[in-house]
Amino acid sequence: MGEKRPPAGLKVAGKRLWRDVLAEFVPNAAELALLEQLCLTVDELAEMKADLSEMGLVVMGSRNQPRTNPLIPVIAAHRKLVDQLVTALGVPLPGESVGRRRSAAAKQSIDTRNRQERKLRGRLASVQTIRQPEGDV
Repeated sequence: MGEKRPPAGLKVAGKRLWRDVLAEFVPNAAELALLEQLCLTVDELAEMKADLSEMGLVVMGSRNQPRTNPLIPVIAAHRKLVDQLVTALGVPLPGESVGRRRSAAAKQSIDTRNRQERKLRGRLASVQTIRQPEGDV
């Protein structure tokens, strides 16, 4: 499959995500639709975060009283949607040829196991280096 161009309308963050995912993963048609929704949501989230940083966490209400910026719960909802879309997309984790849908706890468990295995391989490599014979002197 040739490189698939990002859909029209994606902005910087969405295009970057699109390219990063397609560099590692060959999605089917349904997964491409999920990926497009994910990229659009990431773009919306980036735009809202930029607006929030410009406006601040507290804004003036209709009666000139300070109130929490109404973007805060919308951003939280978008973060949750991003998490749901990533889970639904089921991108393969390192060492897998096919992705699967996982809960956050399952993914965290896999990540922890992979970190422990990398750490163990590093320790074994250093022990093997120490035990190697020096050769004939």
